[in-house]
Amino acid sequence: MCRSLLLAAMRLRLRPRAGPGPCYHPAAVAGRPGRGPLAQDGSVEWMQMSRTSTHVGRLPARANEDVRGGERVPIAEPGIGVPVANSRPFVDFILTHLVGEVRIFNRRAALPDGTRPLVHLAAHGPLLGPTPAIAALARLYIDSGLGDMRIGFYPHRSFLWIPGIEGFLQRIGIPTRAYRLEDLVGLLRSGKLRVTGTALEGLHCHFSWKDPVGPFRSGGMIAAAILADASICLFTHAGGEAWNVRLDLPLGLTVPFTRGLRGVNIPIGPVRKIERYGLYCRRYRPALSRRALEKMDARGRRMALSLEMERIRNRLILMTVELGEKMRADSTRAG
Repeated sequence: MCRSLLLAAMRLRLRPRAGPGPCYHPAAVAGRPGRGPLAQDGSVEWMQMSRTSTHVGRLPARANEDVRGGERVPIAEPGIGVPVANSRPFVDFILTHLVGEVRIFNRRAALPDGTRPLVHLAAHGPLLGPTPAIAALARLYIDSGLGDMRIGFYPHRSFLWIPGIEGFLQRIGIPTRAYRLEDLVGLLRSGKLRVTGTALEGLHCHFSWKDPVGPFRSGGMIAAAILADASICLFTHAGGEAWNVRLDLPLGLTVPFTRGLRGVNIPIGPVRKIERYGLYCRRYRPALSRRALEKMDARGRRMALSLEMERIRNRLILMTVELGEKMRADSTRAG
């Protein structure tokens, strides 16, 4: 009996749902040949891949629109990113109630150039440290007339294991449905996702390090930026330490063979308002080209990306030091 109930439940979950349903990734994006044929009526075949089911539906030919009462209106696509203007309530709450003064140095570097995609590569710092930075960048885009631009920043995939967090991340524009390299490159090349980014330290943000920027865990976002011919903006931030407690080894000691591990970061949340928060942006041109990366085998790619990761990490370390100097100079002038 138990076996019969289990088989019935599996059939129910695998049954295709009626109607188009939500769409997560275009089946016919650049770099993904052979999928997503154009239908007779001009619509595009889309395929939604989830943990338990596969569903093929139809959408209007312009994938970011829906037809309601004869009119085309923008729709949000869960898991692909959202127009930055949709995050306005989230942004206003953070910048009004949780953060005081915000200063963005070299803000022009954080904005895209024409139609070319833009990838932000950030220094993470403490776990909650980048939160005001993302809000400040969103406000910059809205104030610059780019509120309709689709963006999505990538957290570490382990965050998706938290019950209920995936739905929340989708609502604020996290591209939870495009974690494979080829999917992200396709989204950027097609223009479906105009701006994205991540903090390359990943889970290392839970630890404190001798250098202001910890070791990077993965170069996947760097590879995606290079393969998509995207512009790259590096940014670092200061002020988010107010929402963190560091427990370091005494006397400045580090754990041997760990590239400078000093202790752990304990996030305490927004227990107090950040009075001054700084963000420093600079453009970066990688030494590795798309053609060179495409010609390499897997081993060559790993080695080349490792070198690029170290270049970027060293640049972010210098930028963090420069940001501290800029913040102190601003404080002195204000005083």
